[in-house]
Amino acid sequence: MIKIDYSEKFSEFFDKILDKRKIDFIILHHIEAESLKEAVLLLKKHQVSSHFIIGDEGEIYNLVDENDVAYHAGVSNWQGFEGLNKNSIGIEFFNCDAFGKKFSKKQLRAGVELCLELMKKYKIAAKNVVGHSDIAYDCATNLHNRKQDPSHLFDWKFFAENGVGIFPSVKAENIKIFALGDKDLAILKIKKSLNKIGYRVINFNNEFDQEMQSLALVFNRKFLGSEIDFWTKKSQAFLDVLR
Repeated sequence: MIKIDYSEKFSEFFDKILDKRKIDFIILHHIEAESLKEAVLLLKKHQVSSHFIIGDEGEIYNLVDENDVAYHAGVSNWQGFEGLNKNSIGIEFFNCDAFGKKFSKKQLRAGVELCLELMKKYKIAAKNVVGHSDIAYDCATNLHNRKQDPSHLFDWKFFAENGVGIFPSVKAENIKIFALGDKDLAILKIKKSLNKIGYRVINFNNEFDQEMQSLALVFNRKFLGSEIDFWTKKSQAFLDVLR
């Protein structure tokens, strides 16, 4: 049994649930602040919450009871489920510089242990442990890339190797380059595969459109991380591992 500190329990910014809640997903986030204490205060300032927050040294704080609904997912969709606050558990990983500093090994190990315990308790499949960026979309544009957490420095491979989440066995050279507006039957196949995994896809066509561009950015940032710079390429790269 992992050690969890209950001293930072929230008294607001969540919904109290009296009946037993069905929990299908675990959503991972990062939060930037100068200290763990400041991170908790920052959540409260923005009137949001998460069930757990994990510090640099692997310390785990339980902020909201698992059966209650924390405000962490926002506008979101995964595997056809809309608004994932109601059926997920949110875990924040504290990082003072999430896009410049790697997450500590102690922190990652604590995250894996916590996820494994929750997965066993609620019968959550490994593929249903995802990042906020995987599920968040803009309700005005219907495009992904509304959120970037946890950042490209989060070690999804380490998690997958320990039974949490998924991580395709791929290399950066196995990429296919599409420019916005390109048409290819492979694009339709990729869209269907992304949707099968759980991503929200609206336009099932063979065009590398804005929706596909945003999905490619989210997917590649997660699975290639800092290996390739997607923010400066004129053509969006998409890792073709879903065939």
